[in-house]
Amino acid sequence: MIPQETADLLAEAANEVARLDAALAHPDPDPETLPAVPPGWHPASQMAAEHLCRAVLRGRAGVEAIQRKAREDAQAWADLIRTAQTQIDQQEGVIRDWMLKHDVQNLKTPWFTAYVKQAGSRIVVNDSEKVIALCEAKGYGSAVKTKKVLDKAEFNTFFDADPEAFGPGKEGDGPLAEEVLGEPSLVIRPSAAGRKEKP
Repeated sequence: MIPQETADLLAEAANEVARLDAALAHPDPDPETLPAVPPGWHPASQMAAEHLCRAVLRGRAGVEAIQRKAREDAQAWADLIRTAQTQIDQQEGVIRDWMLKHDVQNLKTPWFTAYVKQAGSRIVVNDSEKVIALCEAKGYGSAVKTKKVLDKAEFNTFFDADPEAFGPGKEGDGPLAEEVLGEPSLVIRPSAAGRKEKP
């Protein structure tokens, strides 16, 4: 006899599959109301797989619409922030200029203290190639750093020509480099009729 908890789980899984199969009987299922795909489930027929592809296309179009809206919203928020920051910067500039013009060292109230902080200096390099050459000529080599980076496009050519050279190390280590096959991926492209539909 199966424990009640296991029987309940099996019944719920069967119900999920039945709900999914029923939803996929419709030729154009709504991806938002489509039940979640249970682990190990596969379409019962080619028609169900085709209907699921349509749901994927509609779902993808919906995600793209949300992403587009998010970018527009982000731009709108960035514009609002930039406008507010510009206004604050202008107001701060007016106060700073007034304090400097009237030689006011600080403003004190119960709510705030304000003073003009003198700007520190910084070094700006305008021609890094000439500065690097001059540093090397004067023996200031520690100011110049070289970063070694593997050029993947160039390396791929050498690897393709001699892959054994990059195989396992002498101590039984794994390969230094190896060709790894990616996972197969499903490509679903809408047909001309499918592109005319709105999500």
